[in-house]
Amino acid sequence: MAIHDISVILGEQNIAYPGDPAFVREKPTPEAREAMKITIGAHSGTHLDAPAHHVPGGKCLDDFPLDSFVLPAQVVEVFDPEAVRAADLEDVAVRPGEAILFRTGNSHSGRVISGEFSDRYVYISADAAQWCVDRGLALVGLDYISVDRYGDTAAHRILLGAGLLVLEGVNLADVRPGRYTLICFPLRIKGAEGSPVRAVLTDPALP
Repeated sequence: MAIHDISVILGEQNIAYPGDPAFVREKPTPEAREAMKITIGAHSGTHLDAPAHHVPGGKCLDDFPLDSFVLPAQVVEVFDPEAVRAADLEDVAVRPGEAILFRTGNSHSGRVISGEFSDRYVYISADAAQWCVDRGLALVGLDYISVDRYGDTAAHRILLGAGLLVLEGVNLADVRPGRYTLICFPLRIKGAEGSPVRAVLTDPALP
């Protein structure tokens, strides 16, 4: 079985969205004999958003059963240099309850692993977000630190408002389009509206 690690490397490749806490690690000297100290935000690196991130009273990550984080998934290639749009998805066949991950120029260019935020990235348009909701998907992922156009919240509101999970900051540069099994367990935190994850795709996919 092939396993593809689609997580960015914290402390090297991760991007901090403006206003979010930065990932910081402090290495003690050998003489101190102390453990490394890390400071991390709920949306650091490759991470999950729960509905509570944008929906008052929405579900937190610990409200989801564990099998919500192990899903049949389809990686879909999108060539539009600006956004994932519903028109790009006309020929995509998905099943209710699955995950969809969008592989865009964010992966091809190395933008997702650059370590530096840019407000010019491929995002998910509102109509593409609604397309995912209308097809009963359980999780939507994108290869950048936010699914929304910079300064907007439309995709978040549509996806999280419908109860979907959102997976952000995945690196799909070395993953071909196709069907896989996605595994992306969040940290076990009470009441978390977001959490870093170690996201992997396995091949073959779940039946």
